[in-house]
Amino acid sequence: MRRSESGALRPQPQVVHVCLTNQPKEKRRLLELLRAFARDNQIPDKVLQAADLALEEHLTNVMNYGYADTKPHEILVRLGVVDDALQIEVE
Repeated sequence: MRRSESGALRPQPQVVHVCLTNQPKEKRRLLELLRAFARDNQIPDKVLQAADLALEEHLTNVMNYGYADTKPHEILVRLGVVDDALQIEVE
């Protein structure tokens, strides 16, 4: 539990860990998860749109230029909310 600005306790937002492969269809799956995560954590539409665009572009670059071969590779993504800000990590 965390305290809001008013001092009331509120539940910790969930953190979602996603393991993708470097296949284009995986971007669609992740973006669907991002939308659900944003809805569940009351992320404003404007923030969701910016995150969606940035994540789509970043994953495209990783999938197209991040590997010297065409073998499957894992891409780990973490979605979370820290101090009322959406946080996305890709590794």
